Amino acid sequence: MYAARERGVSHSNFGDMRTYVTLLVLCFALVGAAAGADAAAPMTLFVDARDATHNILHVKMEIPAQPGPLTLVYPKWIPGEHGPTGPISSLAALRITANGATVPWQRDFVDFYAFHMDVPQGASTLDVSFDQLMTPQDPMATPNLMILNWNRVLLYPGGSRSDDVSVVPSIELPAGWQFGTALAGARRTGDTVAFDRVTLTTLVDSPLDAGRYFRRITLLESAGYSNEIDIVADQPRDLDIAPGIIQDYKNLIGETDALYGARHWSDYHFLLSLSDTIPFQGIEHHQSSDNRASDDYLTDADALKNAPDLLPHEFSHSWNGKYRRPADLTTPDYQQPEKTDLLWVYEGLNQYLGDMLSFRSGLVDAAEYPEYLAHLYGQLDYEPGRLTTPLVDTTISAPYLYLAPNDWASHRRTSGDFYTEGELVWLAADAIIRTRSHGARSLDDFVKAFDGQRTTPPMVVTYSRQDVENALNAVQRYDWSAFFQKYVYEVAPHPVAL
Repeated sequence: MYAARERGVSHSNFGDMRTYVTLLVLCFALVGAAAGADAAAPMTLFVDARDATHNILHVKMEIPAQPGPLTLVYPKWIPGEHGPTGPISSLAALRITANGATVPWQRDFVDFYAFHMDVPQGASTLDVSFDQLMTPQDPMATPNLMILNWNRVLLYPGGSRSDDVSVVPSIELPAGWQFGTALAGARRTGDTVAFDRVTLTTLVDSPLDAGRYFRRITLLESAGYSNEIDIVADQPRDLDIAPGIIQDYKNLIGETDALYGARHWSDYHFLLSLSDTIPFQGIEHHQSSDNRASDDYLTDADALKNAPDLLPHEFSHSWNGKYRRPADLTTPDYQQPEKTDLLWVYEGLNQYLGDMLSFRSGLVDAAEYPEYLAHLYGQLDYEPGRLTTPLVDTTISAPYLYLAPNDWASHRRTSGDFYTEGELVWLAADAIIRTRSHGARSLDDFVKAFDGQRTTPPMVVTYSRQDVENALNAVQRYDWSAFFQKYVYEVAPHPVAL
């Protein structure tokens, strides 16, 4: 089941005509959005990160504006975090001026992420400054490294589509620090780095890691494509990585090529911070991923073995989650709520694919997979919450379950369920396809047709539950609607059995 497949990128047309037309429409829409953003004056964003080691960032912005009422908003619903997680409580010392005079502002009485003001006559730009605080409860920096999610250090005009707002970002790093990011056009002068003008969508989708101890590992360099791991660590010894592990990550690129048959990235950056101070985490982006692990993650075999799917899981999201995304999880800005009901596909399928890619690339011995699955079954079979709560409820309530305490987790159910149980659902789907096709087809065929399709730039193609079921039926005829209804949408006392 986990044998290596033939490598290579396919540019074949895997989708039907409706998908092809959808792609064309989205391409034209993206071109139009880019043209609109280029026509408008850009915001400028400067982050002074020299005090990052003291857990504070200083932000300065210039925001084009016209005289009259204006609302600036702080990003609330963050893609990939699946909730209203924008840390508004960490924004402090907000000051707004125009032509050197103070512009009074008032926070909205209901929406605490919105700030109302009147732009004075004769002003065409607002000068905005504030501090972004980093707390022990939400650590993003240590004395030797920092993680910058741009959504934490900006305001933008309320009601604007993120595709229609353009930004010219720059940052001043602590002395001598190196950095990694998927942002294009980096130009460094001393410790200040400026980047090309981008849409707000691209900026928020392109985090930056920086640190005193830094290593860049090239995984792929070919015509039109590059892929690398950018590592920042708390200790220089954490960067002493065995050649065999590096080769496994190089294998990962070939395995994703074989699985998906197409790429939706051209310059991909695995951003990896290694620290015992910052909690374990992984957040996906189109051309990068924000990965956080213990300081010995790549130098201690047991540490890597405990979570080998971190990078494979987030990399797989470039196809499943960023390129193909549930329609009701896709919003035009960062203020409108996301509907998370299809996370059993977005995250559940990706949990299966991430684990599978870990085994196929060599990060884990494939012989250990049955024991791992038995562990998942054992955990879920003794979860009393399954007797009353269907799996889909854990996806719908994900925005607060992600933040819920571990107390009473088995009774309430958790956000982790649509990852682990989702993996078992998709494992069963794979088994159904293989059995009914007598080994001629597998879930790989569905993934290639649904998430791969054809090579494109970073973009979003949305889907519904019906689209998923139709795509599965195109690979193997089966009552997929009844299958998902039983194991996802209704109470299922036991996880699906093979």
